[in-house]
Amino acid sequence: MADSLLSMRTDQIPSLFRLKTIYYILPFWLVAILCLNDNITPHDLGYYIKSGELIIENMAILKHDVFTHTFAGLEYINSGWLSQVLMAFCEKAGGLKLFVIMKTALLLIAMSVIYHFIWKMTRHYKIALIFIAYAVALGFTNWNIRPQLFTIPIFAFFYSYLYRTRMITNSSILLFSLLMVLWVNLHSSFPLGIILVGIFLVGEAGEKYYRERSIKYLIRDTYLKRLFFLLIILASVTLINPYGV
Repeated sequence: MADSLLSMRTDQIPSLFRLKTIYYILPFWLVAILCLNDNITPHDLGYYIKSGELIIENMAILKHDVFTHTFAGLEYINSGWLSQVLMAFCEKAGGLKLFVIMKTALLLIAMSVIYHFIWKMTRHYKIALIFIAYAVALGFTNWNIRPQLFTIPIFAFFYSYLYRTRMITNSSILLFSLLMVLWVNLHSSFPLGIILVGIFLVGEAGEKYYRERSIKYLIRDTYLKRLFFLLIILASVTLINPYGV
């Protein structure tokens, strides 16, 4: 009778307040609270905003130092020009408050990708929560509003898709390519995407060779060929930037 009563009470609990729902919401709540309560700490944010404003004003990528008197005119590769433009637009549209909202949104997207990836693997909300908490602990100190912030969701997608998918379709290659074009113009960390695909390619080839002991099998393997094709495409689309290199 007591068990039946307890079961009835559990069933009467609104789904929003059940443990399963709490475990699902808690990681995103944690990320949002940390982002919204965090101060804007990087001292070079003004540099990125001003660089973006100059790019928009002159309709040209900054290629020479225009800020420091000791290195005035020094030529450099401005690999993060697109992130600077986005920051300039963000500052003009909503000021520093919009920066905090943008940061929160980008990190929530990244954590959503990671959470979905872990949950698909484990089907366990508690384990997914633990992994998200671990990811937050590792990355929290680097959640500054800087160009690399735009690339965190892209890297999360690259890793999660490659890990859980054994089929590289034409549409996924197109999506990877578009994201890589964005990445190469947002931040200089874009080689990580190519390296990541290369790691999966080598790992998959090594695993299959260990199992089959045949080079011919590797050459005929469709998944390996698609991974290699993806690697070549990603390396090629990195040329789609103002410098072409």
